[in-house]
Amino acid sequence: MKKILIAMAAAVATVGLISTASAQSALTVASFNMGWWMSQAQNAQVLEQCAQPTRQWCDTRYADSWPRVNGQPVCEPTTPGLAPCNAFAVYDSGLSSRATATTAPLQVPTAAFFAARQRAMLATLRRVDADVFALQEISGVAAAREALGNLANQYQFCESEVASPQAQKLVFAWRANIQGACKTDMNIAVDDEPDSQGTVRKVRPALVATLQVAGKPMHFVNLHLKSGCASPAGDGFYTYQGDYLDSDRPACKTLRRQVPVLEGLMKSLAANGGQAVVLGDFNRKLDMEMNFRAGHARAVPGNPAVRCGLPLKREERSNNPPGIATPADTVCLMWPEINDDPNTGPGTTNYTLLRRYAQRDGERCARNDGLDHITVSAGLRNALVFVPQVEEVDMATFGQHKEAASDHCPLRTTLKFK
Repeated sequence: MKKILIAMAAAVATVGLISTASAQSALTVASFNMGWWMSQAQNAQVLEQCAQPTRQWCDTRYADSWPRVNGQPVCEPTTPGLAPCNAFAVYDSGLSSRATATTAPLQVPTAAFFAARQRAMLATLRRVDADVFALQEISGVAAAREALGNLANQYQFCESEVASPQAQKLVFAWRANIQGACKTDMNIAVDDEPDSQGTVRKVRPALVATLQVAGKPMHFVNLHLKSGCASPAGDGFYTYQGDYLDSDRPACKTLRRQVPVLEGLMKSLAANGGQAVVLGDFNRKLDMEMNFRAGHARAVPGNPAVRCGLPLKREERSNNPPGIATPADTVCLMWPEINDDPNTGPGTTNYTLLRRYAQRDGERCARNDGLDHITVSAGLRNALVFVPQVEEVDMATFGQHKEAASDHCPLRTTLKFK
């Protein structure tokens, strides 16, 4: 893993900054998937390229898989690093589609659209007002600076290396008077399943920041795990089964490969009382996995009573086996598998998944609700006055269809130290 050079602000504004890191009594931490957020220069490229006849706002993310007509691509790839053309087009009922577009859009973005979204994003980030931002689905530090506007000089920044050619980087922003450094963990960037052309790509890595907080090093892990295998339940009532990690769905296979790598990283940061915050877009509804109806963390071969998807009795607990899963193990659930046991001990991982106490923007974030999480290690939890909860922050809206700044709600929590 290579250390990333930290993008330092040339001048640091003192207004609104928290007190020196060694004297801190509290730290506000936020996670925000910004929904294909790019710099203004990149937005201009999207407007130019996506309107061309060989694209017409098609889903350029999978352009290589589209058919050809008379040898010409139906959907031509854009410049690497840009969001797919259909990410911002309106297809039905005023909702932005970020999936495959199969029909002509009702409305396509303009320069005014991106300018209005910029204002909404700045208003949203002002509401969050975090000391540490973990940002996902963003093209890099330049885009983060523009999103923060005149607040940007209050922060230091770093960004992840790229495993994917799309605008899917990870960025940390933290108060400029806190010392810190970052590195990209490429181990999380496992091989994805082959696409229709047989091409194998890497998924997104993790970004790890180590900051000096309250006189001690604190580790932050920014995640954006594989999408498409979100829930063990088809709905919140488990009236029909969703996807367990033993599923044959390609996305679940990829996410399953990320689980042991993530567990190993979390164990290493939490060892010997290490203080760590693991947060971001897990692309998995971890709260549903903690329901007794979700069943066991791992299946036991040859034992039909311990298989994926078999609900537990209310008094039963999931078999949270210590140790990191091997490729031969049948893993059913992510969080019970990673967080082996509520008690610390050899070979176990002991983190607390912080609970949400408000869902303010449920309609706008319904499609992605429950995928983003903030967790704290046992060492950090023991240094806090109390275990905090997580708040979903209202997003600013813009435009005719009252678009939200993103399709994920930002999460925020405040850590208060003893």
